[in-house]
Amino acid sequence: MIDEVDESLEVTPPSGGGKSAAGADGKAAGGGSNEDLSKDLARTLARDPMEQITCRRVGDHHYRCNWWTPQTTAGYDNPSMLGSLVTTSRISKSQFIHATKSGGKLTIKVKTR
Repeated sequence: MIDEVDESLEVTPPSGGGKSAAGADGKAAGGGSNEDLSKDLARTLARDPMEQITCRRVGDHHYRCNWWTPQTTAGYDNPSMLGSLVTTSRISKSQFIHATKSGGKLTIKVKTR
């Protein structure tokens, strides 16, 4: 079970993002809400150029986020095969995150084992 907090950030999501009237469970968004913040997290978390972030909700206010990095196709027998035909990205980083949103402010706590 994860019980330590490695770091804590308070960030405001980009304007226009994550302003739904209700969360996935039908509760109003805002203070104490249990809305799904996966999309807000994926937009807000820091990333390197060419990285993509996917976040999945794994429990109340808990998420698993993966950073995907493109891999070189130089070793492939047909390096011109791109896109959805072959998997060219690998997970370069993965974190469990506790996130809440109150008053439009996203609070992110990175969990460690």
